[in-house]
Amino acid sequence: MSKKRRKLLPFNPSEDHERRLEQMRSLATALTAAGTEFSNELSYRPRMAPRSANKSALEKGGMQVLSKEDAETLNLCKKMMDGGEWPPLMVVFDPEEGFTVEADRFIKRLDNYL
Repeated sequence: MSKKRRKLLPFNPSEDHERRLEQMRSLATALTAAGTEFSNELSYRPRMAPRSANKSALEKGGMQVLSKEDAETLNLCKKMMDGGEWPPLMVVFDPEEGFTVEADRFIKRLDNYL
């Protein structure tokens, strides 16, 4: 008996054009209100952390290796986003927490992939 491997799945963008615009508008509104510039890459503010803190050896329990299939899926997601297809997410303002991100549709649990 073997354990099923978890596999990342590419996202399914909303098919409704108006809903996709609403999702993108929610992000644009949050970025404008916060005076922030959008970046789809991991970035840090200047002096947020020293460069020496960016070492995989510092991770508790070590770094996980991304499987070949999951790396391909991640690359597919990046390619989809470069082509204007975005995950179905809404950025909403919460008076307690500020801007938060919510799924704009049901996300199937991946229990059967673990």
